[in-house]
Amino acid sequence: MLSPTQVRFLGTTLCALTCLSLVACEAELTQSNNAEGFSIENNAQPDAAQDVRQDDAAADDFSDPCEEVSCGEHALCSAGTCACTNGHEGDPVAGCTPIEGDPCAGVQCGANAACEAGTCACASGFEGDATTGCTAVVNDPCAAISCGANATCSDGMCACNNGFEGDAATGCTAVVNDPCANVQCGNNATCSGGTCMCSPGFEGDPTAGCTPPPMTGLAARTEQQVCDRWNADYQI
Repeated sequence: MLSPTQVRFLGTTLCALTCLSLVACEAELTQSNNAEGFSIENNAQPDAAQDVRQDDAAADDFSDPCEEVSCGEHALCSAGTCACTNGHEGDPVAGCTPIEGDPCAGVQCGANAACEAGTCACASGFEGDATTGCTAVVNDPCAAISCGANATCSDGMCACNNGFEGDAATGCTAVVNDPCANVQCGNNATCSGGTCMCSPGFEGDPTAGCTPPPMTGLAARTEQQVCDRWNADYQI
């Protein structure tokens, strides 16, 4: 393609040969230059439009694939594709329904909690309200200790509650008022109903202590006395 200078030179030469006026030639050259400039501008426009299209294509590469995707009920879009949420099944575009037989379908638990058999429960090492959210368990010496009935753990040890007695690990029972609890009887005597009594084969003061009856011969002894003495390891 000729440069504008070359075009002007060629135009001037042609004008001289054809005896055109300088004014007419100048006007022709001006029109030629404008036409040349218009041609160059038009030739540049396709390249600019192509750059714009390339920029638009690059912008599309970073667009959200789920931006124009509409999923049904109980479904979410991921990477441009709809999928049913946990505990649901069916057509994610039309709408998903709870899985039959799943008691946790539709159950929403809090943080650090999961659904088990339809009920929210805190995960291991966490405690609190499983529906709103569980928090980490503070180191508790009684955390892993299980006490029996009517007993509680304190500092890692089980103890019967007030008014109860027995084995705190297996279970405590209510304390029964024993009339002989504070009664002290003598030797060879026992308490019954809150009163001390000499054991069979003994006589005397059950509080101070009971002694065997005096030896008076077999004839003077009753059958019961003989048996009592025998059971008391006394020789007849």
